[in-house]
Amino acid sequence: MRNPIAQFVFRSGNMKTGPISTLSYPRESCPTDCPLINGGGCYGDSGFHTRLNWNYLDAGQRGAPFSEALQAAKRLPAGSLVRDKVVGDEFGELDNPDNIDADLFRQKLRAFKKLRVISYTHRKLNRHNLALLREAKAQGLNINLSADDLKAADKKARHKLPVVVVVPSDTPKVSKTPEGRKVVICPAQTSDRVTCATCALCADGSRDFLIGFRAHGSGRKKIDARISGAAS
Repeated sequence: MRNPIAQFVFRSGNMKTGPISTLSYPRESCPTDCPLINGGGCYGDSGFHTRLNWNYLDAGQRGAPFSEALQAAKRLPAGSLVRDKVVGDEFGELDNPDNIDADLFRQKLRAFKKLRVISYTHRKLNRHNLALLREAKAQGLNINLSADDLKAADKKARHKLPVVVVVPSDTPKVSKTPEGRKVVICPAQTSDRVTCATCALCADGSRDFLIGFRAHGSGRKKIDARISGAAS
């Protein structure tokens, strides 16, 4: 049975997540068509410590087998908040990388059954992947669809799954998509007093708005330019 590397941290020292448990995965889990990878402004590569940890994870110098990392998460008290995929994404099938690996995905569903989870995916929304994401939502795991601009966010929102979207660095706290959907900037980006631990909006699948993440860090200019080009 496939058992890739993963990293479980019981209490994160990351200032943005706050002191909650986290899971991270190597770069091999990321879809190759994500515009943020390979120098495109991915936040995982923008921060020095996050990038360094990701490099160690890729090299197998940190982390543990996927099943062991999930068992550690499973032992958390019911209702605990977990930040899944601090870096990385859902693992794809080895013979069809566009499809999420259903076995690994369902292992995660079982491990997260009694937890509150903040999670995102950039995976293609083909029939296979949408079925798994809807299965997760039905079981209480709300995996946010990551959109690369507002037009893409409108398209993804039609699937009736929670959506987050990358927006230009100067976007106001509240804005709208071209189709009129409300976009609220991540509260941790607008207040130093807010972290994932104190917010957890991304874990709420019933919210009636999209969450926007302003381009930031060393990749800000690249992201702003890409989004500007997509809107023109």
